[in-house]
Amino acid sequence: MSNLFQKVKRRIGPKIIRVLIGKRSPRPFSVPNKRIVVAGLFNTASGIGESARLCFEGLKQTGYKVEALDVSWVFNMGDFEYENAHATALKNPGSGGTLILHLNGPETLSGLWRIGFRRWHKNWKVIGYWAWELPIPPPGWKTSARFLDEIWVPSRFVKESLEPIVSIPIKIVPHAVGLTAIDERPRNTQLQCLTMADGLSSFERKNIVGALEAYIRAFPVETETKLIVKCRNLEANSSFLKIVDKIIFGRDDIELVTEVLDAEALESLFATSDVLISLHRAEGFGLTIAEIMQAGNIAICTAWSGNMEFVSKDSACLIDYDLIKVNDPYNVYNSQNDAVWADPHIDQAAEFLKDIYHRRAAYDPLRDKARQAIKSKLSPENYGKALIN
Repeated sequence: MSNLFQKVKRRIGPKIIRVLIGKRSPRPFSVPNKRIVVAGLFNTASGIGESARLCFEGLKQTGYKVEALDVSWVFNMGDFEYENAHATALKNPGSGGTLILHLNGPETLSGLWRIGFRRWHKNWKVIGYWAWELPIPPPGWKTSARFLDEIWVPSRFVKESLEPIVSIPIKIVPHAVGLTAIDERPRNTQLQCLTMADGLSSFERKNIVGALEAYIRAFPVETETKLIVKCRNLEANSSFLKIVDKIIFGRDDIELVTEVLDAEALESLFATSDVLISLHRAEGFGLTIAEIMQAGNIAICTAWSGNMEFVSKDSACLIDYDLIKVNDPYNVYNSQNDAVWADPHIDQAAEFLKDIYHRRAAYDPLRDKARQAIKSKLSPENYGKALIN
């Protein structure tokens, strides 16, 4: 009997939840003097968690009175301690206002339900902040859009991907990177490089192996250089760990960092890393690239997908690529047979690394333009403009 009950619950439960949350319909809405709630994975050390934190802090910085609502607990993803005060449930939902929900399509319904949002709370404007990394829209997200009034995305790349399946307004609202001033620091004696990835976002998409290959081709023997490989959620990808261990075996100049870093430690890591190697196959935005540029350091990055929202040949070392069919051995992005992503040119990245090592001062103008580009393009005022437009 219990098994039968569980089967019925799994089949009928989501349908009941969809009815109780209710399909949204766009409505006129005035932001001034209205309540604003930013909900997301505030206590999760992920890109989408940082998305919520940046939005909340950006709106506060530009003068809005805004509440933070953490939904990390809904998905058992709490591995980060956010310093600002935040709630875990929507208080006084009958008041109405604007809810900016930083969850992607598959999590939107669960997030709305668990924080206490219901169809009779009609005086809310619900905005979903979504990011996607492939040019073909993700399956199943169309249904989630029915529960939103509007969608915000961090780049034109994401907007063009989602437009075929979404009928509600989509606005490009880039992340507001650079809310914290980073002091100028003395240049490292050795050249410190960095590459980063989260296993839940696919190590193949982030192409950590490509970054390692570029570094080793540039510096086949150890010299005055260092590479930090910062990875998260390795425990679910033991095969990837074996590949990395094999590549870096015997290299004392390559350090694998797996622990979760707090905000201060991450900021220090960006500030002290001279070069970020991001030979990604696809990005919805490329938050790490923006953060290294904001710190006034050099980004070597694939010249394709969401990061092209804010990078140029004057502000970053752009790597050419070939578009190839998506093949993800970690099965995060294998649901779309016709999708493509980038295969960056490893040798070109290696040449950049060698040139930076030998002519570091020659890249000072690029570092300056990188910081200027982030300041001008990724301002917290973008959030406020999107609200009142």
